[in-house]
Amino acid sequence: MPTLITDLPTIYERARAEEDENIRFRQFVKYRLRWSDRKLDAVVLEIVREVTAGIDCTQCGHCCRALEISLNEDDLSRLAAHLGQSLDAVRAEYAAPGTQCAQAFAHSPCALQHENRCTVYPARPRDCREYPHLDKGEFRARMWQILSHAEDCPIVFNTLALMKQRLHAEKTSIA
Repeated sequence: MPTLITDLPTIYERARAEEDENIRFRQFVKYRLRWSDRKLDAVVLEIVREVTAGIDCTQCGHCCRALEISLNEDDLSRLAAHLGQSLDAVRAEYAAPGTQCAQAFAHSPCALQHENRCTVYPARPRDCREYPHLDKGEFRARMWQILSHAEDCPIVFNTLALMKQRLHAEKTSIA
């Protein structure tokens, strides 16, 4: 197991310092890496599994405090059922127009988070279930989105760091 960085101020500082390097890494992966998307996604998934095994999200919870979480009607219905409230009541209390999506949680940090834990975990929105979205595939096509979360999430930061290490040999063989 590699040594993982989990301290958020350190991650933020390092991610900011590595912005140019990450952009160059994106360019390499997107335009010069000769791997198929399938192979790249398989390597990413292997690294994500390695990283998530060593990180306890409940020790962080930063995503619940900092990110805009999109909500769809299924999410709101699931929350309403879980909370024992009407859909209209849940929409009025928890939803608002998003800045990057049609509808998002109205409050930041999330009003449903308590001590880094989700109080509605079984009914949490799809965006929360899938975060940090590294196991979705299409890594090459989604790199801007992934890079944008390097400073927010220990899983994203450490996955990128390990990807850069693993691909270093591939990179130097092309250069």
